[in-house]
Amino acid sequence: MLVQTVFAFPGASDRMLENFESVLWRAGADTYLTRVSAFDGSGHAMRVQFKSTSRLIPPRPIHLPAQSIALKLKVFGSGRKDRLFVILKDAYGTDHSILIGNTDFKISKEMSIPLAGLTQAVHLEEKGLELRWFLIVPASDKPASIQMDDLTVQTRDLIRIPPLAGSAQ
Repeated sequence: MLVQTVFAFPGASDRMLENFESVLWRAGADTYLTRVSAFDGSGHAMRVQFKSTSRLIPPRPIHLPAQSIALKLKVFGSGRKDRLFVILKDAYGTDHSILIGNTDFKISKEMSIPLAGLTQAVHLEEKGLELRWFLIVPASDKPASIQMDDLTVQTRDLIRIPPLAGSAQ
């Protein structure tokens, strides 16, 4: 009789990756990053002022665990159809550009990016992903700004269920 350890996924949990309390991120030309009071009153956020396509590079690599199923980011939009992307690197070194969405709102909104399909498609169940940068593609050449806060990852809860006592191994 073959007895194996079983893994179960009973739920999901969120883990903070970046709270933008300090602005150590780097940005491209014509882009300015400032620390501002968070739009929901809880600490600080990062204001991104831009007028051309801009990369927002974290101060250190941000690793997403292998069980990641979604990436979440609070955004206060620009009120126009600027597009916000996230660039993720897989374990094979391939970059994946994923559209988070347009910033055509002038309120605080949690934007969510599903990752489960990506991690399964590139067989990263054990290695995870790395967040390389965010990319803003403006809708026009006029200056605009967004605010970013509370970058979190949602992961599957993984529980190891050992073989039953007395089972033949």
